[in-house]
Parts: sequence; structure tokens; C-alpha cells
Amino acid sequence: TSFVNLTINSGTSIAVNESIAVTNQLTLTSGYLVPAADKILSLANGATVTGASNSAYVRGPVKKIGTNGNTNYAFDFPIGKLNSAVYDPVRITFPNSSATEEVSVSYHESAFSTNLKNSNVRDVASEYWIITPSALVANASGLHVKLHYKSAGGNYFTNATNVSYYKVGHFSTTTNTWEVAVGLDAAQNSADAGSTLAEGFATANGVTNFSRFTMIEIASSVLPVHLTQFSARVVPDNKVLLNWSTDQEQQSRGFVIERATLSSQ
Repeated sequence: TSFVNLTINSGTSIAVNESIAVTNQLTLTSGYLVPAADKILSLANGATVTGASNSAYVRGPVKKIGTNGNTNYAFDFPIGKLNSAVYDPVRITFPNSSATEEVSVSYHESAFSTNLKNSNVRDVASEYWIITPSALVANASGLHVKLHYKSAGGNYFTNATNVSYYKVGHFSTTTNTWEVAVGLDAAQNSADAGSTLAEGFATANGVTNFSRFTMIEIASSVLPVHLTQFSARVVPDNKVLLNWSTDQEQQSRGFVIERATLSSQ
């Protein structure tokens, strides 16, 4: 079933047994759109969403097609919990413009194998999202993924010590474990553009492997360092001068320099 414009203003749940396509604007004012288990809400290239909140979102999978003619196009998938009024959006950013590339996102209100985690992961959230793109050509170098978290009582994870350890986690089908996704970044109590939430979020940039994603807490022993530049040049007395800088260090003690012997040419 296709709509040019669709407004949800029921104040309650609306169950639909057909997949729905919106070509212009989806307005979420009050109430929840609940597609059947095998159905999906699709938003065409050029379509937009307004008004999503805790009291109005889609309780089922959502697909966004195209980037509406924009580069660095960010789309907030208006999804959330099925059994309670909690909006749980995912923001996907497409670095490059495309009219046909698409991403589907579904929210799942239960934990997935939280005991399967690699040595860098301390805790795994009791919820997850499945993110499924089409074959990416214009954006083959990766998409940016942003997850929101709810920090009731100040900590999203029990016994958490530092919000900087909150990261986007990805379940690897190769290692069969939860691991840290690429492009680490996190913030606490930050209102994000396009969302009514004022809790926090974490992002992963340049994601190319997709399956299940969730919020994870890394072990405090992991010491991420963001290196911004590194240079080397020969100076007198047969020496080499090294220069480098970082824009982020967490509990870093120092650096160890190692040199390889040049092989004969």
C-alpha cells in the first residue's frame, strides 16, 4: 500500500497487515504504527519523517531508500520498543549521494547472546538493532551508525565506571562474538539533532560489516588513542626525528618506539 503523505495521530497502536510505502512525508504525531511480522514501512528516495517521539514511532522494521539528493545524508529511523513507550532511534549517515541504495533497521527488545563477547568487551546491552543495507556502491567505503542509549540513574550499564567506555558494538558472524565497531566515539547526556532524546549516544563511522548492533561497555584496560598525524625526517648525525600528535588519549602511559632493519634492495 502506497501513500504520498501519511500521518499517524491515533493516540494508540495501529496494526497493519500490508507493507507500506511513503513517497513524500511520514508524520508521527501520536500513536504507533505496528506492521505485521513479515511487513515493513518503506520511505522512498525523497521521503522525510517528522514528529517521532516516545509517544509516536514505528513498532517494526523501517527501510529508507536513497539519500534525497544529498551527500552526508543523515536519516533517523523512527523505531522503538514494542511493549513500552520508548523511542529508540538509529541514525544512519550516507557519506555519498545515491538514489537507490537502501538500509533497513529493526529494533529488538531483548538481549542477544550477551555472554558471547571478546576480551575487550565488559558488558553488552539487553537490546539490539539489526541493520541491513542493500549492495553499496556509492557508499562502499562504509556508512556511519549512531545508537542512542538510556542512562536511567546515570549509568546505562550496571556498575559502569566511565561513560567514555560506552561504544557501538557489532556482533561478528566470523568470530561469533560481540566486538567494538569501527570509528569509536561516545558522549554522555548529549541532545542529538533530529531526536527528542537528551540522554546519550555513541557512533561508529565507516561501517562495512552489518548484522546486529548494540551498545557495549569496553573493559577499562582498553586504552584507545586517536593519532592525528605522524612524520619522520632525517636529521644530522645519522638520526631520525619523529613527530606525532593525538586528539584523544584515555589513561595513556606513554609510547614505545620500535625500528625495523631495512632489507637489502
